[in-house]
Amino acid sequence: SSTEIFTVATGCPMERSVGEAYSWLILWMEAEYGWKRWEAYDLLTHVGEVSIGYYAVGTAAAKIAKRYLD
Repeated sequence: SSTEIFTVATGCPMERSVGEAYSWLILWMEAEYGWKRWEAYDLLTHVGEVSIGYYAVGTAAAKIAKRYLD
């Protein structure tokens, strides 16, 4: 989407996929947007979103609106 960035992880258990997707998103925010790792983590705890795909497979997407990244 042009209004958000997101990462996707798949695996079991699904909770691990959520953590992995958020970890990748934090690293992306650090590398591409200049965020410090712990500041990115803090921001995501407030405004980050998670979308769950097929639960049995453990697919999760972590995302944040681009308006928070500037």
